[in-house]
Amino acid sequence: IYTLSLHDALPISIYSSISATGGVMFKLVDELALKVGVGYGIRNTAYEMVDGKYVKNTDVSTAGIEAVVGVHYKISKFIVSLDMVTTNFKYFEAKLGLGMGY
Repeated sequence: IYTLSLHDALPISIYSSISATGGVMFKLVDELALKVGVGYGIRNTAYEMVDGKYVKNTDVSTAGIEAVVGVHYKISKFIVSLDMVTTNFKYFEAKLGLGMGY
């Protein structure tokens, strides 16, 4: 077991996340829709040590159920989405998306 000390860690951290979700969209008005979904997500945070190795911070890393709720707004061919995502109902993130649709 390696005990992480602030003296051993460089001020470099790496954050990664990946998820697969599925859900439904409910049209509220012509341009606006509500999105809800569930799936599986993984989020990890690691710190680089002075010896060049990385140590995963298990206090802020998790994997499990991912839930998503958000809105989808269409302006002409462009789509703007704003989502709130939680992994294991432990960590929450806001996500902004931009895209094109037909």
